[in-house]
Amino acid sequence: MFTYECYWCKTTFSSHALDMDRVNDENTSPLFFERRFCSQKCRSEYRSSQSSNSPAGLSFKQSFSASISLIVCIVFTIALITNKGSNTTSSNPPTQQQKAVDPAYDEYMALGYRLTDEQNYEQALMNFEKALAIVPNDPYATKAIANVRGFLAEKKYSEYMSIGYDLFEKKDKLGAISNFNKALEFKPRDSKASEAIGNIRHDLYTQLGKKLSGESDYKSSFIAFDMAFKNKPNAPDAKQNLRDSSKYFASSLVKGESNLGGVSSNSKDKVPVALYNDLISQLEQNQSFEHSLTISARAFQENPDVKNTKSTFQETARKLAVSYIRR
Repeated sequence: MFTYECYWCKTTFSSHALDMDRVNDENTSPLFFERRFCSQKCRSEYRSSQSSNSPAGLSFKQSFSASISLIVCIVFTIALITNKGSNTTSSNPPTQQQKAVDPAYDEYMALGYRLTDEQNYEQALMNFEKALAIVPNDPYATKAIANVRGFLAEKKYSEYMSIGYDLFEKKDKLGAISNFNKALEFKPRDSKASEAIGNIRHDLYTQLGKKLSGESDYKSSFIAFDMAFKNKPNAPDAKQNLRDSSKYFASSLVKGESNLGGVSSNSKDKVPVALYNDLISQLEQNQSFEHSLTISARAFQENPDVKNTKSTFQETARKLAVSYIRR
């Protein structure tokens, strides 16, 4: 005889192993042991309770099959949604690159590339701009335009620099300055063009200062030497010329001598009006309107018949007056 506990009513009962009432519980996993009941009644009641509590009365195998089916359904739904999203994307309107492009666009782009290879940058730029007009915001045309403008700027810069050097060799220093300034328009921070302009202006203003000093126009001489120093402060003679001219200018003020010295419109060795104008423009850039007026007065008195000398003097006087008002 053996003693057991009823799985349903929890009553302890004794039974011979061979006579024991055993029940295989179909609602449990086969891994579980058999439940033991003290009577057929307990066994029936236990099974009834299991049938009512189990969802839809499903057995373990049925529940497991239902779970597998649910998982498969979920996976299928996810795949369907993903596929639908992919189809939605592909059904969207084509992007700009996917659209059929006007044949003229391809023609302008091809011609632009060929002209670029031939270094005909002006015509290449025109063709790329036409292509961009056909396909606005096109990245290829936009990039090509930016590149060609860079090539064109480099080409123009080199041309003006070359002309500037040639004019300097021909002693046309003011013409050289003009071309170096044009080169700076394409490469504003270029040190070569800026240095060339500074060197030339230093030489021109130094020569002008010496000439004016020789004519006892010490104020104008001082102004010229001052600007020569500002254009090339490291020049060996720049600082000494400025010191000497300032002494002469101060001495002339003490003696009450004329600022313009012995200026004459009949002088054979006249200073070019263009040089005066260049110096005037430099002075005005530095807001030195008083000095600018002095030089413009000198230019007008020395060249009364030359066009624009009088109007330049009057305009300089106006700027000086405005500068006084703003102080």
